[in-house]
Amino acid sequence: MKKKEASLFCLLEVKKKSKHLSWIERKMYKRLLPYYTHYTDEVYKARDRKAVTDDGTVFKTKEGRTLEKSFLNKNLVLTKIGEKELIDLKMEWMKEYLNQSFGWIPKKVIELTLQYLSVVLIALFLLYFVL
Repeated sequence: MKKKEASLFCLLEVKKKSKHLSWIERKMYKRLLPYYTHYTDEVYKARDRKAVTDDGTVFKTKEGRTLEKSFLNKNLVLTKIGEKELIDLKMEWMKEYLNQSFGWIPKKVIELTLQYLSVVLIALFLLYFVL
């Protein structure tokens, strides 16, 4: 999960620079701050995955020359791939957070709910034909 948390932090950092984060994203961002040490590597990996790109702005000097900035110093934005990846990572992070916080596994809850639902449906089916 460490790699995914670093990747999630990277995408949140890029989104934070270009847009406002939602309250849940801010909460995630604060919890993931220790992964800032991996930020530089993750930005370049995200660029290779085409999850982030620069917005195309250039830096011009007083003399009119265009200077090339390093990729990290450019204005980075999330691409459609990056937005989808961010959503997937957020969902995975939230599921992991809930598992750690409450100590229950959502799969078990779903299984029990489906079992009770099937029993209720069978009972209703039998009542319908008996009455």
